[in-house]
Amino acid sequence: MTPAMAFGDFVMSKPAEIENVTEAAMMRSAYIPDLKYFSRADHGESTGRPTELINRYVRNAMMKAVAKDLGDEGLFAELPGFPGLWADGDTPAQVRTELEAALREWLELKIADRDGDIPLICGINLNVL
Repeated sequence: MTPAMAFGDFVMSKPAEIENVTEAAMMRSAYIPDLKYFSRADHGESTGRPTELINRYVRNAMMKAVAKDLGDEGLFAELPGFPGLWADGDTPAQVRTELEAALREWLELKIADRDGDIPLICGINLNVL
């Protein structure tokens, strides 16, 4: 059993903290013109959230995921800095899919509730949405 492992492009390592990101850089990265927006397929309405920006955030966040092999119990992965966000499964692909889906749900709730505590990832500040 290894404490951390790699899942192909699912980089499994402890993230380096992002420091000294200026407010101006955060604001520039949060507003990108001509973005596609999330839509709620079940209701046919737009949430007004920029899909491209959120997709970039998710891709970068997933690179910071940490996974553990639990032996006979399968695999477990979490994202440091995202309290309570984790996934498990039998294969690396399944764990990656589950963790990404959990992250997207977590983000949608945090943005809708305007919690203001979404971690900055690569200078992307989703708290301004």
